[in-house]
This record gives sequence, structure tokens and C-alpha cells, in this order.
Amino acid sequence: MLRRAGLIDPVKAWVAQQDDETQDAFEYSGDFVKDSPMMLAGFAAMGFTSQQVDEFFTAASKL
Repeated sequence: MLRRAGLIDPVKAWVAQQDDETQDAFEYSGDFVKDSPMMLAGFAAMGFTSQQVDEFFTAASKL
């Protein structure tokens, strides 16, 4: 979904600036929880509203 939304590069840049645990979670996790601290911080850094987060996850669920 990140690639389809044109967000893969900005998200990778953000993740690269985070701690090792966040980098590992991004790299190796197969599941992403919408209200996890990492996801909340990432969406905030990307400037997403709560409605946009919901729409992102709805779209991702259809892949």
C-alpha cells in the first residue's frame, strides 16, 4: 500500500531516522497495527489525519 500511495520513499526515510526497534519492526513485521506507537508516530510524521489513516488501512485491506 505504501508503494501504491507513493509513500514508500518518505516512509523509508522516516524509518531510517528512528531507533533500531522501529527499523526492525518496519523491516521484518508482516502485520502493522493501526494504533501502535510506531504507526501513530509515522502517520503523524507524514501529516495524516485520522480519517486518512482509516482510508489508508481500508485501501490496504483490499490488496
